[in-house]
Amino acid sequence: LALRTFRSAVDAVGPERLVSDALSCSGGILRAGGEDIPIPHGVKMAAFGKASLRMAHAAECGLGAAFKGGVVVAQPSPEAEEYGSGPDKRLASEVHTGAAGNLPDAAAEAGARRVLLLAQEAGEGEVLLVLISGGGSALLPLPAPPVTLLEKLAATKALVQAGASISQLNTVRKHLSAVKGGRLAAAAYPARVVALILSDVIGDPLDVIASGPTVPDTTTFGDALSVVDRLGARDKLPPTVLAHLLAGAAGEGGVSETPKVGDERLSRARSIIVGSNRIAALRATEIAGAAGFDARVHTLCLQGDTASAASLVSAMARGFLAAEPRKRVCVVLAGETTVAMPAGGGPVGTGGRCAHLALLVATHLAGV
Repeated sequence: LALRTFRSAVDAVGPERLVSDALSCSGGILRAGGEDIPIPHGVKMAAFGKASLRMAHAAECGLGAAFKGGVVVAQPSPEAEEYGSGPDKRLASEVHTGAAGNLPDAAAEAGARRVLLLAQEAGEGEVLLVLISGGGSALLPLPAPPVTLLEKLAATKALVQAGASISQLNTVRKHLSAVKGGRLAAAAYPARVVALILSDVIGDPLDVIASGPTVPDTTTFGDALSVVDRLGARDKLPPTVLAHLLAGAAGEGGVSETPKVGDERLSRARSIIVGSNRIAALRATEIAGAAGFDARVHTLCLQGDTASAASLVSAMARGFLAAEPRKRVCVVLAGETTVAMPAGGGPVGTGGRCAHLALLVATHLAGV
C-alpha cells in the first residue's frame, strides 16, 4: 500500500497529465487555467526545465493546428533524443539540450537565445505559451550583455563561497540576466503570454521558480548591490559583472531595471501553477484514506538537514504509535531537505535526499 500510495502521488504530478488538464484548444480559442483566450494567429511555445519534453509534447497535442512552432530546452538524455531528433521524433518543436548535471553551459545558453528570439518575434494576436519546470533556471542561462556566461557563473560561485542564501543569489542573478525577472514576458509584448508552471520550490513563489521569467520582479539593482556588499564580495566579482550592477543601480549605460508590478509589458502575461507538492500530497492522502487509514498532510514545507528531519519524523511516528497504537495512520510530508556531502571528496552512496531520509527513519524505527 505504501508503494501504491507513493506511485499515485507521483503520477498525480506527471507533466503530460498536468498540462493536458490545464490546456485545451478549439474554435480559435485557447483555454488555459480556466481563461478563454482568442488566438487569431495561433500559439508559439517555449519550454525549459527537466520536464520540458513531456510538457511540450502534451501542449503540442492539445494545441493541434493552432501550434505555430516552439523551442524546447532540456538536459541531454535518451529521452531528449527520442523526443527531439531523428525521423520519428515526437516533437515538432526544435529541441536544444544543455546544462548536463544541472550546470548552465554554452549549449543551454544557445537554447535560451532561441527562446528569447521566439518571444521577440511573437506579435499582436499571438500567444506565447511558456512551460516551466524544475531546473528551468539552469536551462535558460542568458546573461545580459556585456556579461558573459563564464563571468556570471564566476559571480555565482563567489557569492556562494561568501555564504549567499538562495534568495540572495536569485536577487543578483536576475539582474545579470536577459530573460529572468520578468524579462522573457516583457520581450514578447504585445503578444499574450501564458505560463504553465511545475513548481519545484517550497511555497510556489512565482518570482523564484526558474528566477521568474514571466512575472514581475520584486527586487532591484540596488538590492543586488546590497547583497554583494553585505557579503563583502565586491572585489570577488568579475569587473564586468560589478560594472553592470553599478550601472543598473545608477540608471546609467542603458542598463534597464527588471520589470515591476504595473509594467505595461507584463499586462498581458499570466502565470499559472499547474503542479506542486500539494497536489501530490493530497493524492497520497486520498489513496491511503480509501484504504482505511486516517490520512493527513502534516507539512508541505519539510526543510533543513536530512538527518535532523529524519529524527523529527521518527519521533512523530513514535508519538502516534504511543497515543493510539491500534489506529491506522498515514502521515504525508513534503518538502526539500539537504544532505551534507563528505568533506574532501570521500565516498558517497547512491540515491537522493528522499531515499536518505526514508532509510534513516527506517533505522530509527527498527523493532518498533
